Amino acid sequence: MPLPDALRNLNYDQYRRIRFNPEAQIWRNENRGFTLDLLHPGFHYAEAVQINLISDGQVRSLPFAPELFVYDDPGARPEAVAALTFSGFRGRHPLNQPGVLDEFMVFQGASYFRAIGRNQRYGLSARGLALRTGDRAGEEFPVFTRFWIETPAENATSLKLYALLQSPSLTGAYAFTVRPGQATVMEVEAVLYPRVDIASFGLAPLTSMFYFDVYDRGGIDDCLLYTSDAADE
Repeated sequence: MPLPDALRNLNYDQYRRIRFNPEAQIWRNENRGFTLDLLHPGFHYAEAVQINLISDGQVRSLPFAPELFVYDDPGARPEAVAALTFSGFRGRHPLNQPGVLDEFMVFQGASYFRAIGRNQRYGLSARGLALRTGDRAGEEFPVFTRFWIETPAENATSLKLYALLQSPSLTGAYAFTVRPGQATVMEVEAVLYPRVDIASFGLAPLTSMFYFDVYDRGGIDDCLLYTSDAADE
């Protein structure tokens, strides 16, 4: 989407200072077991993502509005919003204790998504699809451009949503059934429609972030590092 410079040039910390207003949470005070936060465009997130709700067989698109967000830096608040939409969404559920709606799932950035279980922290991110990973011509990153999220029943324990994936080489239709809990389970159904011949692709790829190396070992105790000298001993 055509982002104004004030949003396109945000750094990580500045982007984090744009927060979704909890008073605007989707399904707030409806006792459905879930709420949704909508995510602001800017920083790395320039792809337009349309968020739709499904209720009683009807589809309603959610329009972007600055009033849905809290801007700790007023200069980041966009003046013209006609071309703006969201960059993704966050799901909440009473994951760790009754009555407290904890974040347990995020869809944001290309086809990235992630989820956690009870008393966990985010680690690996999943992707809807990987195309030409490691290819000399460069990797292609498909994007979830539209979501349709079913309004859950009262006190629901699962959330159903659908996504449209777009890429120069293919398009895809996805359905997710998410059951948060001690172990959060995400069932994924996907149908892919190639636009060109595709030599290599990855289903259910996972992406990790840098954790530590031999020079930054402090506080890491989940594995052992062996040097060649130690191995000789």
